Formats: sequence, C-alpha cells, structure tokens
Amino acid sequence: MNRALIILNAFGVLALGTLCIVQWRAEKRLHLDIGALKKTNWEQSSKLTESAASLKGCAADLESFREQIIRLNKNLNENKAQLAGLEHQLRQVSAERDQLKAKLDEWQRAVAERDGRLKEANTQIQTLAADRNAAVVKYNELATKYNTAVKNLNAAITRLNEMAGAKKKTNDKEPGKATP
Repeated sequence: MNRALIILNAFGVLALGTLCIVQWRAEKRLHLDIGALKKTNWEQSSKLTESAASLKGCAADLESFREQIIRLNKNLNENKAQLAGLEHQLRQVSAERDQLKAKLDEWQRAVAERDGRLKEANTQIQTLAADRNAAVVKYNELATKYNTAVKNLNAAITRLNEMAGAKKKTNDKEPGKATP
C-alpha cells in the first residue's frame, strides 16, 4: 500500500508540474499579447497624430494641385493638337511602309525564283559534268585499246618483217629459188 501511495504521489507531482507549466505558458502568452497591444496602441496614436498633421499639409497641397490641373489642362489641349499632327504623319509613314513591304515581297518572290533557276542550272551542270566524265572515261578506255591495238599491230608488223627478212636471207643463200 505504501508503494501505491508513492506512485500516486509521483503521478500527482507530475500532473501538478504539468499544470504549472501550462499555466506559466498561458500567462507568458497573455503578457506578450498585452505588450504587443500596448505597442500597437502607441503606434496607432502616433500614426493618428501624424495623419492629423499630414491632413493639414494636404489641404495646402490641394490648392497647388488645383493650379497644376489648370496648367495641365492647357498642356493637354496643346498635346492633343500635336498628337493629331503626329497621327497624320503616322498614316503617311504607314502608307510608305506598306508600299515598301509590297516591294519587298515582290523582291523576295524574284529572289526565290532566281534561286530555283540557279538550282536547276546547278543540277544541269552536275549532269553535264557527270556525262563529260563518263565520256572522258570511255575516251580513255578507247585510247588504251587503240594503243594496245597499235602495239600489237607494230609487233605483228615487226614479226612479219622479221619473217620476211629471214625468208629473204634463206632465198639468198639458196640459189635457184625465186623470191616472191
């Protein structure tokens, strides 16, 4: 039983400590809120004083603003006249721009057409170059065959001459045989 009483006391002490901490935190928050409210009250009072002084200054500024508005109205009328002149110039410049744009479009079409013709001409040039190269290759082959045929012919003529010369020598050595 004594032990149960000790445990119960320990829980009671913990509960009481927790309650004290919770109350202390609540009290601290309340004091901080009161301080913040006092500070806000003081700031609002000073702002109210400043606003009253500012209002007096604004009343004086209001009269100067009225005078400025009158001057600005005069400037506005002058600016409207200038704006009308500038709008007229803008219309003229826009018309010139449209003309230049039309000429630019025409020029771009002409350049595109020229580029197309250049591509066609380039294709034709490449085709002609390929045909020329093929013709040169065929010519070179023909020349090689011709040169080979000429060498063979020369060799045959040389052999024929050698044979004819050998026959003539044998005929010269054999009397009574006629040379053809």
